[in-house]
Amino acid sequence: MRMAMSAGPTLFERIGGRPVLERVNRIFYDKVYAHPWLGQFFAGVDQRAVERKQSDLTSQAMGVPGAFHGTYPLPGHKHMLITKELYAVRMQLKAEALREAGIAEDLAEEWLAIDRSFERALVKSSPEECEKRHAADRILVIPKPST
Repeated sequence: MRMAMSAGPTLFERIGGRPVLERVNRIFYDKVYAHPWLGQFFAGVDQRAVERKQSDLTSQAMGVPGAFHGTYPLPGHKHMLITKELYAVRMQLKAEALREAGIAEDLAEEWLAIDRSFERALVKSSPEECEKRHAADRILVIPKPST
Protein backbone atom coordinates (compact mmCIF):
# COMPACT_ATOMS: atom_id res chain seq x y z
CA MET A 1 0.00 0.00 0.00
CA ARG A 2 1.41 3.41 -0.99
CA MET A 3 1.06 6.34 1.37
CA ALA A 4 0.07 9.71 -0.02
CA MET A 5 2.92 12.20 -0.04
CA SER A 6 2.43 15.10 2.31
CA ALA A 7 2.67 18.56 0.81
CA GLY A 8 4.75 19.56 3.81
CA PRO A 9 4.07 22.09 6.50
CA THR A 10 2.10 25.21 5.63
CA LEU A 11 3.64 28.67 5.83
CA PHE A 12 1.49 29.16 8.93
CA GLU A 13 3.21 26.18 10.57
CA ARG A 14 6.67 27.17 9.35
CA ILE A 15 6.48 30.69 10.83
CA GLY A 16 5.47 29.31 14.22
CA GLY A 17 1.69 29.50 14.10
CA ARG A 18 -0.79 31.97 15.50
CA PRO A 19 1.41 33.46 18.28
CA VAL A 20 4.06 34.53 15.76
CA LEU A 21 1.47 35.79 13.30
CA GLU A 22 -0.16 37.89 16.06
CA ARG A 23 3.23 39.29 17.16
CA VAL A 24 4.03 40.39 13.59
CA ASN A 25 0.60 41.97 13.18
CA ARG A 26 0.95 43.83 16.50
CA ILE A 27 4.31 45.30 15.38
CA PHE A 28 2.90 46.04 11.92
CA TYR A 29 -0.25 47.81 13.11
CA ASP A 30 1.68 49.79 15.72
CA LYS A 31 3.62 51.15 12.73
CA VAL A 32 0.50 51.64 10.59
CA TYR A 33 -1.44 53.52 13.27
CA ALA A 34 1.59 55.75 13.96
CA HIS A 35 2.23 56.48 10.28
CA PRO A 36 1.23 60.06 9.34
CA TRP A 37 -0.50 59.01 6.11
CA LEU A 38 -1.56 55.38 6.41
CA GLY A 39 -2.66 55.85 10.01
CA GLN A 40 -5.34 58.34 8.96
CA PHE A 41 -7.27 55.52 7.29
CA PHE A 42 -7.64 53.90 10.72
CA ALA A 43 -8.80 56.92 12.73
CA GLY A 44 -11.46 55.74 15.19
CA VAL A 45 -10.95 52.06 14.31
CA ASP A 46 -10.01 49.68 17.13
CA GLN A 47 -6.45 48.50 16.45
CA ARG A 48 -6.77 45.19 18.27
CA ALA A 49 -9.88 44.30 16.25
CA VAL A 50 -8.01 45.09 13.02
CA GLU A 51 -5.08 42.94 14.20
CA ARG A 52 -7.38 39.99 14.93
CA LYS A 53 -9.09 40.30 11.54
CA GLN A 54 -5.73 40.50 9.76
CA SER A 55 -4.43 37.51 11.73
CA ASP A 56 -7.50 35.48 10.73
CA LEU A 57 -7.21 36.46 7.05
CA THR A 58 -3.47 35.80 6.98
CA SER A 59 -3.92 32.44 8.74
CA GLN A 60 -6.30 31.35 6.00
CA ALA A 61 -4.01 32.66 3.25
CA MET A 62 -1.16 30.67 4.84
CA GLY A 63 -3.02 27.38 4.80
CA VAL A 64 -5.48 27.29 7.72
CA PRO A 65 -8.88 26.49 6.17
CA GLY A 66 -11.86 28.35 7.60
CA ALA A 67 -9.78 30.72 9.74
CA PHE A 68 -11.37 33.87 8.31
CA HIS A 69 -15.03 34.81 8.56
CA GLY A 70 -14.92 38.57 7.94
CA THR A 71 -15.21 40.89 4.97
CA TYR A 72 -12.58 40.14 2.37
CA PRO A 73 -10.16 42.90 1.37
CA LEU A 74 -11.83 44.06 -1.85
CA PRO A 75 -15.32 44.76 -0.47
CA GLY A 76 -13.85 46.03 2.80
CA HIS A 77 -11.59 48.59 1.09
CA LYS A 78 -13.58 49.60 -1.99
CA HIS A 79 -14.40 52.99 -0.44
CA MET A 80 -10.72 53.88 0.10
CA LEU A 81 -8.40 55.50 -2.39
CA ILE A 82 -5.39 53.25 -1.92
CA THR A 83 -2.78 54.36 -4.42
CA LYS A 84 0.28 52.42 -5.58
CA GLU A 85 2.42 54.74 -3.45
CA LEU A 86 0.28 54.14 -0.36
CA TYR A 87 0.36 50.37 -0.93
CA ALA A 88 4.15 50.55 -1.20
CA VAL A 89 4.24 52.30 2.19
CA ARG A 90 2.12 49.49 3.62
CA MET A 91 4.43 46.86 2.17
CA GLN A 92 7.50 48.63 3.56
CA LEU A 93 5.97 48.70 7.04
CA LYS A 94 5.10 45.00 6.77
CA ALA A 95 8.69 44.16 5.71
CA GLU A 96 9.99 46.14 8.70
CA ALA A 97 7.60 44.34 11.05
CA LEU A 98 8.70 40.94 9.74
CA ARG A 99 12.37 41.84 10.26
CA GLU A 100 11.73 43.21 13.74
CA ALA A 101 9.84 40.05 14.69
CA GLY A 102 12.81 37.94 13.58
CA ILE A 103 11.05 36.14 10.73
CA ALA A 104 13.56 34.31 8.52
CA GLU A 105 14.08 36.07 5.19
CA ASP A 106 12.74 33.21 3.05
CA LEU A 107 9.56 32.99 5.14
CA ALA A 108 9.20 36.78 5.14
CA GLU A 109 9.36 36.76 1.34
CA GLU A 110 6.59 34.15 1.17
CA TRP A 111 4.51 36.23 3.57
CA LEU A 112 5.10 39.42 1.56
CA ALA A 113 4.10 37.59 -1.62
CA ILE A 114 0.73 36.85 -0.02
CA ASP A 115 0.33 40.52 0.87
CA ARG A 116 1.35 41.61 -2.64
CA SER A 117 -1.34 39.32 -4.09
CA PHE A 118 -3.99 41.73 -2.78
CA GLU A 119 -2.48 44.81 -4.43
CA ARG A 120 -4.28 44.49 -7.75
CA ALA A 121 -7.68 44.31 -6.04
CA LEU A 122 -7.05 47.20 -3.64
CA VAL A 123 -5.04 49.81 -5.55
CA LYS A 124 -6.95 52.53 -7.37
CA SER A 125 -5.67 55.46 -9.42
CA SER A 126 -8.50 57.92 -8.71
CA PRO A 127 -11.44 58.53 -6.35
CA GLU A 128 -13.78 57.70 -9.23
CA GLU A 129 -12.73 54.05 -8.88
CA CYS A 130 -13.93 53.99 -5.26
CA GLU A 131 -17.41 52.82 -4.24
CA LYS A 132 -19.40 53.26 -1.07
CA ARG A 133 -19.98 50.05 0.86
CA HIS A 134 -23.36 51.33 2.06
CA ALA A 135 -25.45 54.51 1.69
CA ALA A 136 -24.05 56.26 4.77
CA ASP A 137 -20.44 55.47 3.83
CA ARG A 138 -18.00 58.10 2.65
CA ILE A 139 -15.20 57.74 0.15
CA LEU A 140 -11.86 57.98 1.96
CA VAL A 141 -9.36 60.09 0.05
CA ILE A 142 -6.49 61.04 2.30
CA PRO A 143 -3.81 63.17 0.67
CA LYS A 144 -0.19 62.38 1.37
CA PRO A 145 0.97 64.67 4.18
CA SER A 146 3.64 67.18 3.22
CA THR A 147 6.96 66.39 4.79
